[in-house]
Order: sequence, then structure tokens, then C-alpha cells
Amino acid sequence: MKKVKTSDYLFPSPINLDQPIAEGTLLPYLQKKMDYPEYTVHGFRSSFRTWAAEETTYPRELAEYALSHSVGNRVERAYARTDMFKERAKLMEDWTRFITVD
Repeated sequence: MKKVKTSDYLFPSPINLDQPIAEGTLLPYLQKKMDYPEYTVHGFRSSFRTWAAEETTYPRELAEYALSHSVGNRVERAYARTDMFKERAKLMEDWTRFITVD
């Protein structure tokens, strides 16, 4: 039986499974290599944002930070001194459980 290599990444680099797929590579990989021409990367982000709003009690701002969106007005952003990493990690763990349920 042939051993299949695995990765900790949902979209690993096709060259090195210990690294994520390069930015800008996901769309062609998804549409051509995985044969999903009708899908977009934005659809993944949109699905995450909808799930976070409808299925969780996480603050809206946390979901926006997770998507690397700017949150708040200029003054609020000037005083925002955290990346909320620990909270984002919990959010993403919940997202992982949601999308990998059998």
C-alpha cells in the first residue's frame, strides 16, 4: 500500500507540504488542479464570514480581523494595539471543526 503524504495545511504547497500554498496560487490551483472552475477564493472568505455571523457568538470585529480587514475608523485603528491572535486562533479552530465535520 502506497503511503500518502499529509500536511497540516488545508492548501499546502504542491512542492513542500510543510508550507502553505503561495499567495496568488490558490485560485488556479482550485479551478484547474482540483477541477472546480466555478469556485473562487472569495467564496471561501465569504463562507467563513457568513458562518461567523450566523453560527457563532464571536464579535464581528474578530471575524473581520481574521479576514485581515481594517476595523473601525481612523481614530479607532490608531488606538488598536492588538492583533487578537489568541482569540482569532480559537475562532479558526471552531471554523476548522465546522468545515471538517463528516
